[in-house]
Amino acid sequence: MNEDIFSSLMVNTEEGTTTGVPLRPQGIEVLNLRHNGQTGALTIQFPTLQSGDRGEVLDAKSYSLIPLFITKIATSSNGISSNPSLSGVGYYDLYRYEDTMKGRVSNSLGIFTSKGLKDHFAEEGAKVKHRIFGLLIKKDGGSINKNESLKDLSTRNDGLVVAYIDLLPSKYFALAQQLNCDYSKVANLIAGKVLTVEGVTKTNLDVYYNKTSKGGVFLPKFSLDNLQATSKQRLASKSKDLITNVLSPYINEIKENDVFLNSLVSHNFIQPKTVEKLGNIGIVNDKTLKSFLGEPEDWNKIVSVVNDQPTLQSGISTTVDPTPKTESNVDDYSKFLDSTTSDDFSNDDLPF
Repeated sequence: MNEDIFSSLMVNTEEGTTTGVPLRPQGIEVLNLRHNGQTGALTIQFPTLQSGDRGEVLDAKSYSLIPLFITKIATSSNGISSNPSLSGVGYYDLYRYEDTMKGRVSNSLGIFTSKGLKDHFAEEGAKVKHRIFGLLIKKDGGSINKNESLKDLSTRNDGLVVAYIDLLPSKYFALAQQLNCDYSKVANLIAGKVLTVEGVTKTNLDVYYNKTSKGGVFLPKFSLDNLQATSKQRLASKSKDLITNVLSPYINEIKENDVFLNSLVSHNFIQPKTVEKLGNIGIVNDKTLKSFLGEPEDWNKIVSVVNDQPTLQSGISTTVDPTPKTESNVDDYSKFLDSTTSDDFSNDDLPF
């Protein structure tokens, strides 16, 4: 068993949506690790229940996770969200979400780059946040399989509890600064190690307070430890099915969507509802797009779809396979758990 099974899960992104690409992996329980910039407090949000009710929220002083991969998501203070991206450039299919008497509704805003996002929605504080996914292993310094609130979840998932933390630019920059590395190299540095996030305490109030033009916000305290070689081997063996069947296909789906959006942007199809209208006729990724365009590619067909006009000449079929095809090549993940001679993280700290 190759302990480096996970490598390309972590994509260097420096170089929920209606797109069909969810904001988190599906089919597994995923915890949301939160940090409140106004108070400096940490919480752990459980998934929404099947009844639709909000899951349990736990207060925390700290939590530790083993980072697996990072996505980027466009967001704003006024309900804007986008598809997840792994692209260094980043193309975001934007939607504005609103809660109404009939439930939550979304309105398509079109496709934007990160620069276009900031230019068009500056008054809303639109930004691109980094979402770090990983395996949660500790809460408040103790293993999750010994924590009263988390041990059932840990047992149910065989010790592999997937979680994520969202970091807006100021927090991601703080992560790079505290780890003493370049902003663009954070992903490579944290991959396969143990990232610990701590909230504000009485002794670090001033140290982790970031003054801004609007007052200021608290930043998390970050620290990084290595895993023992034996811990890495056990992690690789334990996580094979999770990586192969859940996380790898999810990452491939995001990559395919990045290519799809790039194709649309390169031909200036960035209008609101573009992705939605294409999806309605089964064009959901680059493969189905090329099948629809034909050889040679006829982009006038896309013009017709966007303008709600008939798209075909007689005898030509629009039928395409609406199901994205992803291939999971786990053998490509060769560098995720990098070799290390440091043994400063005990096996006893791991829930698996």
